[in-house]
Amino acid sequence: GEYAAELARQVISTSTIAGERIDALMVASIGLSLTGHGMDAGELEQLVEEIADAHPAKATFSLAFLGSWRFYQFEFEAAKRDFEKAEHISGVRLPECHAILHAAMGNREAARQALIDLNDGRVALPTGWKWRAFLLEDYDELLHRIAVEDTSERLEAGEYAAVPLDRLLIGWVAYAQGRFVDATALLDDAHSFSALTGQRITGLLAVAMRARLRATVGEVDQARADLLPLCRAELGVDGPSAVDAAPVGHHQVPWFIVLAAEAALGFTELTAGNHEAALVALRRAQSLAEVHNTREPSFAPWALDLVEVQMRTGDKAAAKSVSEWLSESAEFSGSTSALSLASAVAGFVADDHDDEFFGRALEFDTKSTRPFHAARIQLLRGIRLHRENHRREARLCLGEAADAFDRLGAPHWAARAHAERLAAGGRRRETVTADSLTSQELAVARRAATGATVKHIATELFLSPKTVEWHLSSAYRKLDVHTRVGLADALRTLREAD
Repeated sequence: GEYAAELARQVISTSTIAGERIDALMVASIGLSLTGHGMDAGELEQLVEEIADAHPAKATFSLAFLGSWRFYQFEFEAAKRDFEKAEHISGVRLPECHAILHAAMGNREAARQALIDLNDGRVALPTGWKWRAFLLEDYDELLHRIAVEDTSERLEAGEYAAVPLDRLLIGWVAYAQGRFVDATALLDDAHSFSALTGQRITGLLAVAMRARLRATVGEVDQARADLLPLCRAELGVDGPSAVDAAPVGHHQVPWFIVLAAEAALGFTELTAGNHEAALVALRRAQSLAEVHNTREPSFAPWALDLVEVQMRTGDKAAAKSVSEWLSESAEFSGSTSALSLASAVAGFVADDHDDEFFGRALEFDTKSTRPFHAARIQLLRGIRLHRENHRREARLCLGEAADAFDRLGAPHWAARAHAERLAAGGRRRETVTADSLTSQELAVARRAATGATVKHIATELFLSPKTVEWHLSSAYRKLDVHTRVGLADALRTLREAD
């Protein structure tokens, strides 16, 4: 990408042939959009204006890619101006470009409206449909189409340009769906291929997303190490003021990267139980979101974490204020994930307990299954029930949350749910012996500990795969382990004890 951009610059600066300069301009626009390498955006705009009258189609094409680059810098207003100028020059409509901008800003209804009348004259950005599918939560389309395009044959042919964004988006989906092992591999790929192709912004987003995943599975020290450079060291500041609309340079990153990193850092500190540190990072994220009027609460999810920290530190008034903002933003957005967040938070901060809030939050969540988020809803629900002295119901919710966190492999969150359950009058788990496992659980666990697949175990024991998974989850829970390595160690300890 950098080499192509340099060649384009040379042609533009030295050639006197209009056609060559225009084609080089288009190469520079594409290079800037897809890899971050290219001419200065302002210089590109000036050159586009010079050719607009004589070559409106190519000027439109270049502006569409320039707007795409600004979208990837999260400079949404500037991107909107580029798209509108492109439409004015040639009369060609760019509804998909406007759709991804609306969705990114949280206005999903406007995004859907922009897509209703797609026509033959539209110009669709090569990666526009991916962001559109992701931001509108059409995960089935996203996963299917990327699976068709992101093939081993393309990789073997050296076609890497689309790989970083592909792996980033489906890695985030895998995280949301609780497939943490898959998500780790995909986000690692997104980071590696970003470095290979010079797509720095995608690489930085992968770092922020991967750090949130690491915190979820208990790797809080590594998560902090990944996030702190994005939050402060690269900026040379300790707050959001210096990064507003900041260009990408050697020491700066776009504001949305900092927002994602601060949100992830706040989540990391909350996971570790460091509430004051979490509050600092989450307030920074809140400040950036307010400065840039970002009303999409689910992409960089700081609001739920901030409310939980504020409630735990006794600032209920601030928590209610965030809850009101979240409810308005969710209504504006219309996304199921945002509405689920808003309902759960409203139930957590309400003066009078109303379990319907949590019920609605879980109902919204069933439309796009997110097991970790569902477990957090049950955790908040149980805490709220305990606060209202509904101890039996609280123990049931907290037990469900603890089991879900255990199954997902989120040890800090599982420990928190177990502690809350004990505080609500739950019993401590009894010491596990081989007799604590049923014969089926023991048979499944022993085979799983050797590395046998669920399908193989099912065939060998004449069970359905679902039944095997159920027995295996039960064994994990009883043995208080989260991985097959842990399972093997626990079974070895039981044998030695016997």
